[in-house]
Amino acid sequence: VDASIWISQFRSVTSNDDRDTAHRIVEGCLQRILKLLYYDIKAIFVFDGPAPALKRAEQRRRRVAQAAA
Repeated sequence: VDASIWISQFRSVTSNDDRDTAHRIVEGCLQRILKLLYYDIKAIFVFDGPAPALKRAEQRRRRVAQAAA
């Protein structure tokens, strides 16, 4: 499983509740993991490869904010 894609998907989800992003990511990943386990699928999570566009934009925003501080 490409973990960075899962994380990006849950980070980009907009919702009407006030839960923070980290909570959405953890809850979403947990639900998917539980579904895989239900079907007796043992997943291997990979955290490599190029960053998705959404993540690259966030990394740029953080660099700019850090340089300004």
